[in-house]
Amino acid sequence: MVNRLARKENITNSKRSAVFCGYVIITMAIYMLPYTKLVFPYIPVALLMLLSLPALMFLRNEWSVYSVALMFFTLVLFFFACFSGLVSAINDAVRNLRFFLPILWGAYAVRFCTVKQRKFILIGFFAVALLVFVKTNIALGEDPWIARLLAQDQSYSSDEINQYRLDNVGGYSFAYMIGALTVACAYLALWFKRWWQKVLMVLCIIGAYTYIIQTMYTTLLLLTTVSIFFLLFFYTKSIGAKIILVLIAVGVFVGLPPLLQYLSGVFEEGSLLTVKFEQMYNAVSGEGVDALGGRPQLAKLALENWIKTPLFGAHYTTPSHSLFLELLQQNGLVGIAIWLFLYVYTWRFMYKQLGSRGMNASLFHIGMIYFTALSVFNDTKYTFEITIAVYFIFPVICSLLGMPAKKEKLEKRKKI
Repeated sequence: MVNRLARKENITNSKRSAVFCGYVIITMAIYMLPYTKLVFPYIPVALLMLLSLPALMFLRNEWSVYSVALMFFTLVLFFFACFSGLVSAINDAVRNLRFFLPILWGAYAVRFCTVKQRKFILIGFFAVALLVFVKTNIALGEDPWIARLLAQDQSYSSDEINQYRLDNVGGYSFAYMIGALTVACAYLALWFKRWWQKVLMVLCIIGAYTYIIQTMYTTLLLLTTVSIFFLLFFYTKSIGAKIILVLIAVGVFVGLPPLLQYLSGVFEEGSLLTVKFEQMYNAVSGEGVDALGGRPQLAKLALENWIKTPLFGAHYTTPSHSLFLELLQQNGLVGIAIWLFLYVYTWRFMYKQLGSRGMNASLFHIGMIYFTALSVFNDTKYTFEITIAVYFIFPVICSLLGMPAKKEKLEKRKKI
């Protein structure tokens, strides 16, 4: 009788997980493909992701606690945003829910999906990502500035630019997801034991770097490079290798001005990277941070807005190029403290989900650190591609990598 009930429960879980796999792949495709973003109505697309919240929150007790916390803090932030208007407040609340919701997808996949189902999810994700990657590379060959143009608000779009979106050419959000995946490939290249797996990851890194350089997102290029450097430093156990990496870092720091001057002449004349590297060279050569372009000025304006109402934020905001500055000026110290609590809670939530299953969470931590650094320099509130990658895909990959080495040894000893 017990075996029959257990078998029946397994069949039910298997069918439910199959439905879940189909749902998340369809939803990921809609959120990642530029075509669907442009064509599909906003409200149905938003509801498509939000439907998973009530469906998942009652499956396990700790998920219910997390879901209630997410809804409660979102409601608090909604009241903060009401000073800017009801419609704006509703939009902010929906975005906040969608920003964090993929963490529950990751929890479900780790807990209930079989290995085959998790691999199927990864195949679906990378198939969609590869399509956009290829389409964008082709478009960059036609117009080197297209990735930058697609980063503009759709209200500034022309028929020509929208045609690129309809052809699934990626912009800002997709590019930063590629940055996160590049760091993940670097980690996997160190993790894998077989030579062909390492070679495959290195080839993926080379392809991703080529893409990043072509898109001309300077912050993305620098952030990805620095992240990989720190990954190599903390991963290697050799003291000699650590010393070499430190010497390289010191050498780059000391030789940064001539390096930036050299890089400003490497790329095509008139390209954004050339302009950016020239600005950075001027800044480190003594002309001040204002030489870095509009980003410091935007940060300054955001801080000035925040100082006017430091506790509860301003009723209006200016673009700040930083998620944390945006939250600070809009919601004040109280609002950003609430959001940061939810962010850290989300981080700990997934760490516990992986840890309770004996899974290595290192890649998830790396993704979260990268995402945090990115949010300091960019407004990631609308970048659902990267939240799907870090909150959902990274934990799925973690679940397939196996146990940490120390825990695996302990398990073997117990069996003996």
